Amino acid sequence: MRRKVLSLVLIAAIFVTLILPREISVYAASNADANIFDISEGNIIISQGTTEGLIKVKFGIASEEDDITTGQQITIIGTSGTNGVIVSGVTANVTLKNVNISNTNNDKCAFELTGGANVTLALEAGTNEKRT
Repeated sequence: MRRKVLSLVLIAAIFVTLILPREISVYAASNADANIFDISEGNIIISQGTTEGLIKVKFGIASEEDDITTGQQITIIGTSGTNGVIVSGVTANVTLKNVNISNTNNDKCAFELTGGANVTLALEAGTNEKRT
């Protein structure tokens, strides 16, 4: 009897490992403390911070992370068909990590630089796509 139970447990374990996906997706969301911002939550606007020489990131509906040093890495994650990234009048280091921005249904730019903005853009390993 004990061998039957052990055999059934082994068969169940093999069955479960064959059915479950090898990679499990995790919902990504903004983490302002780590300077990670999710494009699916709303437009991401990088601009002059409250303190001169520092920058501010507006994200989501009404969220904001202020006084980030210009050398600090800002990471953008997520997927959106309507939201975009705007960098206005500052120098910023931006990393796109598994980002898909496709503003093909409107006249918005997926990644826009305005007011003399200067961006060092890095693409982290994964799939990054932007379409305007």
